[in-house]
Amino acid sequence: MKTIIKRFIGKCFIKFYGIKKHGKNIYIGLHTKIVNGKNIIFNENVSIMPYNMIVSHGDGEIVIDEGTEIGMFSRIAAKNKVY
Repeated sequence: MKTIIKRFIGKCFIKFYGIKKHGKNIYIGLHTKIVNGKNIIFNENVSIMPYNMIVSHGDGEIVIDEGTEIGMFSRIAAKNKVY
């Protein structure tokens, strides 16, 4: 049941932040801020814990690869590309 709720919350956040390219099983924790989501790509089985910030400045691109887990209180920013 917990997994189903996490998947549903992930889908809601993906639509809210405008993330266009994403795989399956994405979890985005509460109080996570994503800026310029159209330039961020989440592959399958990605977990982003609460209280994170992911920012893509201008045309910067962030690709979070399959099976990645980002711990709490992390910050990722890109002006060009981050893989």
